[in-house]
Amino acid sequence: MQKSTPQVVQVFDILSKAKKYGITQNTINDQQLTGRHITLHQKEVLNFASCSYLGLEKDSRLIEATIEATRNFGTQFSASRAYVSLSLYQELEHLLSQLFGNPTIVSASTTLGHMSVIPTLIGKEDAIILDHQVHASVQNAAKLAIANGTYVEMIRHNRVDYLEARIKKLQTKYRKIWYMADGVYSMYGDFAPINELHELLDKYEAFNLYVDDAHGMSWMGKKGIGYALNGEPLHQRMIVLTSLNKAFSAAGGAIICPNKETEEMLRLCGASLMFSGPVQPPMLGAAIASAKIHLSGEIEGFQKGLERNMTLFRELIQQNDLPLLGEGRTPIFYIGIGKKEHGFRMIQRLMERGFYTSIGIYPGVPLHRTGVRVTINENHTETQIRGLMEVIMEELQSLFKDENIGMNDLLKTLKLPKKELV
Repeated sequence: MQKSTPQVVQVFDILSKAKKYGITQNTINDQQLTGRHITLHQKEVLNFASCSYLGLEKDSRLIEATIEATRNFGTQFSASRAYVSLSLYQELEHLLSQLFGNPTIVSASTTLGHMSVIPTLIGKEDAIILDHQVHASVQNAAKLAIANGTYVEMIRHNRVDYLEARIKKLQTKYRKIWYMADGVYSMYGDFAPINELHELLDKYEAFNLYVDDAHGMSWMGKKGIGYALNGEPLHQRMIVLTSLNKAFSAAGGAIICPNKETEEMLRLCGASLMFSGPVQPPMLGAAIASAKIHLSGEIEGFQKGLERNMTLFRELIQQNDLPLLGEGRTPIFYIGIGKKEHGFRMIQRLMERGFYTSIGIYPGVPLHRTGVRVTINENHTETQIRGLMEVIMEELQSLFKDENIGMNDLLKTLKLPKKELV
């Protein structure tokens, strides 16, 4: 192995162990999927790790639109959009602009969208403040801004008081101060304090807000517009990017712009919009079908089904007094396990007993906050959700017994307040 930094070596060691446990870097054995069951290591398991929160990937309208687009345009249209693109792109962007109420550009992915927006709009006269838990794709794009001379710093997660203090300090030196956050954070499933951030937009003229709402799309908001845009309209000093993968069940990303001028600047100068390949015809077809479902308002019926399942799982967590990290108001539930070795065992045992969940582990979370990350979907059944909770409780008690620890020991590892023992 070539020489790497100590941090990379540490990450490699941890993730290599996760792979040896058979809980990451897996490939399903199925030749066809009909629901939420998948086959791993030749064993059928219920998938509680999918980010397709509304289950639209099996909707017949998306499937038929994919087939039609493929028949009409082939499997790919291989050209940079800087030169030429399919009419499907124009149709999709028109539908999304209607949905969001603002000019919208489709990017090949949310990650590539960040790589277009951040270096194009933010220069050496500006400063970036990263939330500590903002998605890695945003952090990586911010490094491109650093190369252009932009000042970048990071602050503690969701601390609006710290943010305001930094705005006051930095506005004396920089033209614009950009705060970058997730709408819904991908590990703990908690929200950005969007109302308080809007107050800062109104209070400080130099303040600008940049939100990655990939995990808030579709399952939340009127007609599925997501978390970041659900309360107030897009502020003129605000940019939102979201995903057309996850709950939208297609492919690509969407860049929601505050005005036509910003849209034109990004469309002409965004590096990954010019030089990266496009979203290909089959997935453009799926995205158009999904956008039409959103615009019709039908998506809100899917949202209600998901809300029922989320409420059930949240209540089960509360009834069993489990250490939930996050707010429990999104489809992402993170149950703290503490030590990485304990997390490996829990995920492995859950899988052996028929439930696949994803592990939250360093560097995605702090070393002492390894956990079981459960994503609830609209097409999970009550029986399946209750079955998962029953097995989680049995395996957690088994872990406690084998390690000679209790709940307060776990809470100490997680750095959470101890519970009063009755």
